[in-house]
Amino acid sequence: PSSRPSLRPSTSGAPSFKPSAVPSLSLAPTRTPTWGPTDSPTKAPSLFPTWEPSQQPTSRPSSLLDSISPGGRFYLRLHWEAGYFWQETFEEGWFCMACAICSEDYFDEHCHIEPHCKEGMTLSLVNCGDEKRLHKYSTELTLATRGNLFADTELEGEQIKVASADLCLDRTGNRGVTLERCDPSRREQRFLGLRPGGQKMEIVPSGKDGRCLSQHHHPRQGERIYVEECYKARKADTNYWSTL
Repeated sequence: PSSRPSLRPSTSGAPSFKPSAVPSLSLAPTRTPTWGPTDSPTKAPSLFPTWEPSQQPTSRPSSLLDSISPGGRFYLRLHWEAGYFWQETFEEGWFCMACAICSEDYFDEHCHIEPHCKEGMTLSLVNCGDEKRLHKYSTELTLATRGNLFADTELEGEQIKVASADLCLDRTGNRGVTLERCDPSRREQRFLGLRPGGQKMEIVPSGKDGRCLSQHHHPRQGERIYVEECYKARKADTNYWSTL
């Protein structure tokens, strides 16, 4: 072509260049996929299930045992709060759970506190107003683990266990509470209402709605702990416990 266009279009016939008679064609698609499907999954499943799960489940949610008290051990204190009027005084009362030998009379206020817990013993209140008395006389507790796979572990509630012995709180009869060998299949050893972090809680024996762990009327040292009707314990402000 010239270096510059003509002043006016050519009046001659058809344009100088014509399109080719047949347009160019792209390659036709293949009749089969480039890669055929594999005969089996990339990773074949295992032929047999494993004999046990990869990680063994915990016996209970970790939050309760781990947060109920540092190390999972605790003392149970009869809960006190401002406004309580025990034994004719508004002063703060400090009473904790301890192993004891008590008479058959539930209202006897002269249980003998024992420093070492043994099977068949009962439980009593002890003055725990200072660190020395707390650690010397109060019973250190924990929650029992559920390691027996053949026992009935579907029962609701927790087992409250003496930290230094295989002894758990056990409801005997209608009102009694004694220390017996821990047995996860015993409903009488299950208690509801346990709460972490020192919160006040009503401890209710499994299957005994309307009854709580308490003692008779206003607390004194040496009073036996037993299963009381909750409405009576609430009247005396002795229905709650908390952990130390």
